[in-house]
Amino acid sequence: MHNDDLPLLRDMVGRVVTITSTEGEVIVAKVRFVSHEHRDVTYELICSNQPERYRGTVGPQGPLYVIPIEYISKVEAGNRPRASRCNSSQRAGRAPTPRRG
Repeated sequence: MHNDDLPLLRDMVGRVVTITSTEGEVIVAKVRFVSHEHRDVTYELICSNQPERYRGTVGPQGPLYVIPIEYISKVEAGNRPRASRCNSSQRAGRAPTPRRG
């Protein structure tokens, strides 16, 4: 994404979105802040297809992270996590639940 996309990103503050990074990570997050000065997005992580990157980092209000806009390939508004996209082991800071039986 580029500076021209900042107004679009600002319109997404407070909304749940799906962010696809230039590295192929798919992040379901709530956008908290968009900085024109720093050219980045602060988001509350809901889940990721690379949960191992976030283990043990849950804060009191949920984990917050920053991603530079240069690392954002695509943003889709209004997507809620689906079971296939965000199972319990993909949620930030949670280890997979062992199966019983």
